[in-house]
Amino acid sequence: MASAELLRRPAVARLASVLQHFPPVTSAFAYGSGVHHQPGLYDSGSEGAQPSSAQADDPSRLASSASASTSSSSSTTSSETALQKSFPSGTTWRPSSSNALAGSASGSRKGPILDFIFAVHDEQKWHETNLKRNPEHYSWVGNLGANALCAITEAVGVGVHFNTLVQLDETTMVKYGVVQADIMEHDLLYWTSLYIAGRMHKPVTHLLPMPQWLVDAELENRHHALATALALLPQTFTEHDLLTTIVGLSYRGDVRMAARAEDPAKVSRIVAGSWEGLTAMYRPLLGSNRYASLGLERAGETATGEELWRREAGPHMACPSLELLPPGLMHEVAASLDYHVPLEHLHHGETTQREIAAAAAKTGRHTALVVEALERINRRSSAYQAAAGLMAAGGGKAVTYVAAKVGKALAPLMASAQAQARQLAAASPVQLSLPAWPGKAAADEEAGRK
Repeated sequence: MASAELLRRPAVARLASVLQHFPPVTSAFAYGSGVHHQPGLYDSGSEGAQPSSAQADDPSRLASSASASTSSSSSTTSSETALQKSFPSGTTWRPSSSNALAGSASGSRKGPILDFIFAVHDEQKWHETNLKRNPEHYSWVGNLGANALCAITEAVGVGVHFNTLVQLDETTMVKYGVVQADIMEHDLLYWTSLYIAGRMHKPVTHLLPMPQWLVDAELENRHHALATALALLPQTFTEHDLLTTIVGLSYRGDVRMAARAEDPAKVSRIVAGSWEGLTAMYRPLLGSNRYASLGLERAGETATGEELWRREAGPHMACPSLELLPPGLMHEVAASLDYHVPLEHLHHGETTQREIAAAAAKTGRHTALVVEALERINRRSSAYQAAAGLMAAGGGKAVTYVAAKVGKALAPLMASAQAQARQLAAASPVQLSLPAWPGKAAADEEAGRK
């Protein structure tokens, strides 16, 4: 499919149209490799087969291409422009990549499924309405009713109920998670589970204007990610180092990575595919007075022209760095030092928070304490949510879900092996015939990702 055709398609309006299938929501965003391009993951042939997310994430490029399209697409583009203008100041807005459009354009669903998060005011009432409207979206858990479903979501998972492998129409298959809006806000502000917060460390495509209180929480979450990355990086680092560290935060300790149920190259793919989106998110924050205590400054460029940054080093810098970390992370650090303090007392500037930071700095291994704390949060939440997800998927869906996740993790390794075999075959007088890997179909029918 030509990249010009993809860019002419109104990406956000296309994704936002999914909302018509559901009861009203407070906030909604699309995320993951079905929406934001990850080079080499679903591309056929060269990486140039699809436009990069840097192209697809640029509204000006989309608008420019749309002006040359037919009158029928122009009307939809107008609705997309109106949607963009309706966002409150500070809200992330960016069109999705070509992956989200691949199925509809070809007339059959060949691309990955689309992932969504819906934040709702009252999850029980929302599920009650959705169970009447879309009962086929639910597994056996739906038969228990909305009250029991929400209780299971809270008891087993991290407050997010997912319906997976939902076929909305002939060309659109989705996975959607439903979370109460105040739970989403709490995770963004505190990092209690990092489940929603971790997804929003990366570019996402917002489908509705967010309430200002969620806009503020989203910005705070980005500051948390930047502060944590700075605490883990060496004194001098490149912008690539920074963004790679930020993207990798929510994967440290994730049970799916340990079980190889995720693509091991996922972080590098996200950074490569969403470079412009990531720089738009984090470059403006680097100059914030919030980081003045770190002595953060530009330190020139590398030989390849990449920006270098430097922060002040030395034992005296441990406390200032720790004091910028999110409450949930500091709560885990405190627990590892046998301090049991309320989460609410660990915000930046709180006396208790400064005392915990000082205690961690005195150990001489404060960086290791932060890494271990991060891994515990991710390990706990990913294990809980994996269990809740299998319950929610049920039966055949659960089998398909797990098979697709493992298939996706193995796909890059198999693709590399096949490429090497083809090179050997080309160089050898004996022509080799390499059969297609059976797991590729399951990987292409990926049933859920970040």
